Amino acid sequence: MPGTSLFLAGDSDGVEALQSALSEQGIAVRSATVSDMAAALVGMEQRLEGDRPAAAVAVGVGESAVALGITASKLGIPLIACLGEAGGDADGAKHRILATLATLEAGADPERAASVIAAWLRDGSSA
Repeated sequence: MPGTSLFLAGDSDGVEALQSALSEQGIAVRSATVSDMAAALVGMEQRLEGDRPAAAVAVGVGESAVALGITASKLGIPLIACLGEAGGDADGAKHRILATLATLEAGADPERAASVIAAWLRDGSSA
C-alpha cells in the first residue's frame, strides 16, 4: 500500500507493538503519546491537519487515544479503534466514546489489528 500512512496514539506499549506489526505489513506509521488532554487535542489537530493520514488509530483508552479520536472525528479522518475489554467507570466511558467514533474496531491484539487494518486499507475502505 504505497503512499498510505496512519497516525497512531494511545497506550505506549500498545502503540509500539501495533506500529511494529503495521510496519511488517508495509504500512507507514507516525505516532504520539501525551498525558495532558488539552495539549493532546491541540497537538493532534496540528499533526493531523499537516499529515492528513488515511486513518487515525486509537490504541487503548488513554488520554492520547481519546484526544486522537475526538480530533480525527472533528477533521473527518476515519478512526480505527484498537480496544480491549471495557474496564472500570472512567475507562468504560472512554471505551464507549472511542467505540462510538470508530469507523472500524480492529481489536487489542497487535498482529490481528495490523491484519484487519491492512485489509481495510487494501479494500479501499478509507476512501
